Amino acid sequence: MSSRGKKKTATQVLRVAIDARVLLASLLRGDGRATALRQAWQAGRIQPLVSPAIAQQLMRGLAYPGFGLNPAQQQELLADFLPYAEVLRPASRPAAAGLGAPAWSALELAVAGRAGLLVSDDPDLQAWLKRSRSAMARGACELRTSDALLADFC
Repeated sequence: MSSRGKKKTATQVLRVAIDARVLLASLLRGDGRATALRQAWQAGRIQPLVSPAIAQQLMRGLAYPGFGLNPAQQQELLADFLPYAEVLRPASRPAAAGLGAPAWSALELAVAGRAGLLVSDDPDLQAWLKRSRSAMARGACELRTSDALLADFC
């Protein structure tokens, strides 16, 4: 078959919902794991999703006085992530009992954005997904820790 007759198939980039805690750690730390995750979205190996709720959590985290970041530094770190993310506005629902805002926001985003993976290091989220019979849990994608994501895709 000639090259004209062959169909080109675009490589599918994995859509990933990442909770704000994992995002914050990847932006603030300079270790190999954090760098690898940033490089994965900057190189287009993964397509991170972001919602207004997660963006707000990320901005609040960067403004935490204990980190000692001035506004320019905070904006610089946001610029390492936001331009690479696809912005979605999932419908906001009341959080499930036992889940913190970062985990719940990431779950809402994963379901709304039809993400291939949900990345969270929150053990409460993993436990909730295993025991829940809600439509949210059934519609959720595979949950991975940040270490597992890096091992498999970065």
